[in-house]
Amino acid sequence: KLETEGLVEHQPRRGAVVKTFSEEDILEIYTLREAMEALAAVQAVRRATQEEILNLEKAMNEIDRLCDLGNEADAREVFEANRIFSEGVITACHMPRLIQVINTYKDYLERFRRVTLAGPSRRELVRREHRGILEAIRDRDEKRAEALTREHIRGALEAYLRSFSGHRSRQAHPGR
Repeated sequence: KLETEGLVEHQPRRGAVVKTFSEEDILEIYTLREAMEALAAVQAVRRATQEEILNLEKAMNEIDRLCDLGNEADAREVFEANRIFSEGVITACHMPRLIQVINTYKDYLERFRRVTLAGPSRRELVRREHRGILEAIRDRDEKRAEALTREHIRGALEAYLRSFSGHRSRQAHPGR
């Protein structure tokens, strides 16, 4: 499965090796992620149940608790709390095929998210972004949910590129 999805490649005399991504690969994956998750956020505004919104609030409360710990927070717990929030938004869209397509990219995204949530300053920014997305869903504001989700994904892309290649955000988005 991992080889089919392009996460590992078979090399003669070495076996399965974890694939490294080019900048072009990363830009493509994040472009897809932005489009799919923005659509999921818009649909969550339209379709989320009260229970799903309460679950997003619970996930947000856990993110708040961990961010308040600063450097004392366990990185795995921070990652997991943010993953639960993101998956809650995606599930609340109630579009099974969209969820399936997003899940196809889950292995790629987990790899990237672990990197982009590494530092406390980025965690704090993600907390604010997630809080805004939650409020937009709660307020049933499609345009705000879409815009905030797109901004969140673009910030994650820039953080990922900075942490691995030293690229400036202008290189990731020429003309911006």
